[in-house]
Amino acid sequence: MNSKKFLTVSAAVLIFFPTCIHCLAGIASVSFFQRCFRTGCTSTFNCHRLFATSTGNKLLSIEGERRREIMDAESVRKEEKIPVVIKDCSNDMVLESSELDSVICHDNTFLSLAHEQTGDGESISTQAVVLLILNTPGLTPDLLKPGSSLFRRLWDLSSMKVCADGGANRLHDASVSSVSHKRDDFLPDLIRGDLDSLRDDVKDFYEKRGCKIQRDTNQDTNDLDKCLEAIESLQKQESIKKDTTVCVYGAFGGRFDQEMANINALFRWRAKLDRIILFSEETSAFLIPAGVQNTIVIDDKIEGPVCGIIPINGPALQVSTTGLKWNLDGDKCEFGGIVSSSNQVMPGEIVTIKSSNELIWTTEIKSKPVEGLGESLNGSSIRIKKQSSI
Repeated sequence: MNSKKFLTVSAAVLIFFPTCIHCLAGIASVSFFQRCFRTGCTSTFNCHRLFATSTGNKLLSIEGERRREIMDAESVRKEEKIPVVIKDCSNDMVLESSELDSVICHDNTFLSLAHEQTGDGESISTQAVVLLILNTPGLTPDLLKPGSSLFRRLWDLSSMKVCADGGANRLHDASVSSVSHKRDDFLPDLIRGDLDSLRDDVKDFYEKRGCKIQRDTNQDTNDLDKCLEAIESLQKQESIKKDTTVCVYGAFGGRFDQEMANINALFRWRAKLDRIILFSEETSAFLIPAGVQNTIVIDDKIEGPVCGIIPINGPALQVSTTGLKWNLDGDKCEFGGIVSSSNQVMPGEIVTIKSSNELIWTTEIKSKPVEGLGESLNGSSIRIKKQSSI
């Protein structure tokens, strides 16, 4: 072989060989991406979905801005499914998994831990949160006081506030009636809906203060859907982060049909928005995907230990859990059969759920505020990084 041919062949090998290795690695991880598409995961870089993938003898762990370190990574091989210990550096919690390519971590500790200290001692929220307020009874002036409620906590944590139509009436009436703050302290960034419930005096009040008001007359979507559409649009425009958690306040406590519509939104939007959590002052709920290992880290300062697993999407033929007082071991859950209500998260435990069908996970919100979760975190004021200008 002459030198010219030798150089040509050598160059081809150098180009082709790494490409083959890369392709084989991609094929090996196809099962992970298939699971993502089945469960509505549209992004691998997000705040609550955790996966680990093998790159040589290194393991990469991704969960938004939360830092995680992998122990025993050198010995891990996906095909051998050797258990791996994953330590949460920010909260000293340890997770174990034997199926690293199919783990989804639902981490609620952002409710009290999503902050970082600045040089001047100020705390800045690091978790991207949008607060969406529904037109549901129960938002009173007392709930706006610092340290008094889950609502005030979500308000302080959120970088964007959205009112769904008549939700603006609820916020307005609570804020203007309160004597603990100025009435301009609680202004939403956006009011959106068909606006059949928004009162004229409330509309005028917020318009004069620069709040954006959008009317959507589409009668095939409810006001919650209209607001979620706006949030999705802002994500596409990169005005807010892809891994934003949408906290829907007032999702429970009103009409039963509206509560069901709110739960339906969890299913309807699961492939479009990264994470949606439904809240009231008494309870929370979010969707548990099927066919993957779900890891749930509750914020025990704010929620639990009472919890429930609800098979609202039809029978789940096999459900297995750990970390609960009454665990399920491949049991069938369905209405008319087993529904795991009034269960409890065991102290210090991380919950895992694997199910053959989608489920709703729900926790009780603690009625008494936890000391230190009021106006400040560790004695410092909270400042939220603004996500968007709408």
